[in-house]
Amino acid sequence: MTVPYNYNADIAVASDKETLNTDFFNKRYSKFDAAIRNIDGRQNTFDGVVNTFVTTALAQLNTLLGPMLTNIQSASTLGFLWAKAIGNPLAMVLGQAEGFRVTENASLFTPTPVLLVQDLTDSTNWALVTLDSGGWTPSTGDLATHCVYTTKTQASSQWFISCSAAIFPAMLNLLNQVQTARAACDADVASVAGNVATVNGLVAAVQAGPVVSVAGKTGAVTLVEGDISGLVSDLANKVATSTYTTGLAGKENASPKLDTLAAMNWTANQLLMATSTSALGSIPITTFMQAQLNMASAAAALANLAGAPLASPALTGTPSAPTAATTDNSTTLATTAFVHAVSTADNAAISLPSNQITAAFNDQTGTTYTFVAADYGKSVTLTNAAAITATLPNNLAKGWNVLVYQGGAGAIAFTAAAGATLRQRQGNAHSAGLYAVCSLLCVSNSSGTNAVYVLGGDTVA
Repeated sequence: MTVPYNYNADIAVASDKETLNTDFFNKRYSKFDAAIRNIDGRQNTFDGVVNTFVTTALAQLNTLLGPMLTNIQSASTLGFLWAKAIGNPLAMVLGQAEGFRVTENASLFTPTPVLLVQDLTDSTNWALVTLDSGGWTPSTGDLATHCVYTTKTQASSQWFISCSAAIFPAMLNLLNQVQTARAACDADVASVAGNVATVNGLVAAVQAGPVVSVAGKTGAVTLVEGDISGLVSDLANKVATSTYTTGLAGKENASPKLDTLAAMNWTANQLLMATSTSALGSIPITTFMQAQLNMASAAAALANLAGAPLASPALTGTPSAPTAATTDNSTTLATTAFVHAVSTADNAAISLPSNQITAAFNDQTGTTYTFVAADYGKSVTLTNAAAITATLPNNLAKGWNVLVYQGGAGAIAFTAAAGATLRQRQGNAHSAGLYAVCSLLCVSNSSGTNAVYVLGGDTVA
């Protein structure tokens, strides 16, 4: 602030000879008056600024501190430990996810990992819940939990939610259950103890010596039926065995055929056979026939009999009679059916027209296959994109033979089972590739379990 006068020029007295008149004093008082007015104006401006600042500051404090003071006042009653969820119907089910929408005290509520939720309409309907990870969103009031304990599954739309004090009611409830179980156990123990005391008393009585009296009798006691209360009357009401004996006398079996069957002499390896309308006999059944009856299919039964395959002309109906020429004479062989079990020489000598040849196929599409007796004389096709393992068992008969066709990209690896042997002139054991045809021939099987096979055709190592 600049003072509106100069002391040396306007206030100071130049010398002791200066005249003290009205002009002298008016000049100086006017300077003081101007200075005071200047100070007064500035003071008024300052006071206005101060008032504005105070008003603005108080308004800002009210805006910022008001809600904080309200929250502090609410928190003074531990408001951050509780909340309410009103209007969202829920039922507490053990192990189930429970989602609440907090409608009261969401701004203060800070949930703990374990919470107690209690029905405001029924204090006995409450549960313990655990807070899910990230399960509390204060801005929306969404609270995600899982129920870990519940007293009821009663639905309610008014829930009071409080922090981990929930553990103590659960402990009290479990304690009450334990005490109830203990009381029941104590009662059972007391009952057992009474029974033990009774048994001990009986044991002590026996150990003490002979019984003094039985049924009111003393000394050498002989009991009769009448000495046991109710025994005579009970026995009198029972049905005597003679009643059944009399009732069954003269009865005959429901069917005379049962008597015939019961009278048969049962012998091993005998097949029962009716010899008349009322008589039974038996005939022996050989091991071979037992095996034949046990075959799983017609094809297996035919193979066991060394018969023609099911697809052969001999079994498929009445094909037109082919004409075959033989090498040992000039006669013409005409027949309507050919039996599979003709001799090797006859097989070599017979030629059939192409329209009379019926091929038997066994088509396989897996990556493993084990040859069986029913494959005899057939063409076995093995088709797969992956490699195929074809196993030769040790029990096929001498003379068994098949043609094997590789129908896919997967090569066929021929392998002999335990006890069997596979031979190939060049030591090969695989089909050569797609469309390869190989042959297999069993050349011997002296024990029935040591079959020897020869592999031929389009093969590689």
